[in-house]
Amino acid sequence: MKFPQGCRLDGQMVSPPSRLDRRTAMGSELPEQQSGKPRKRLAAKAAKPQAASKVKSTIHLTVESSKRLTVHAAMMGLDRSELVEQLIKENLRRFVVSDRGGNPSDGEAAA
Repeated sequence: MKFPQGCRLDGQMVSPPSRLDRRTAMGSELPEQQSGKPRKRLAAKAAKPQAASKVKSTIHLTVESSKRLTVHAAMMGLDRSELVEQLIKENLRRFVVSDRGGNPSDGEAAA
């Protein structure tokens, strides 16, 4: 025999305890936990550092180029972004951007 939720065997309806009631009930059942010491928090797991920060870029390709990129990526076991990254590293080497790390005020004095 099933009883409706909140109904006791004697037929009287009982409302579920509120959060405050549950906290009070839990605290009275476990007095040994209230020693005055705060609970220790679990340490948060450190996020894995990325090798290089990434930027979302939108490019417009022809339908044919998009299909070729998808097929090549699938055959090589890469996703499209990884394949584009690889193609850029291997094929776009003509120009290099570098910062020599000099003090900006040194350049103004020499000029």
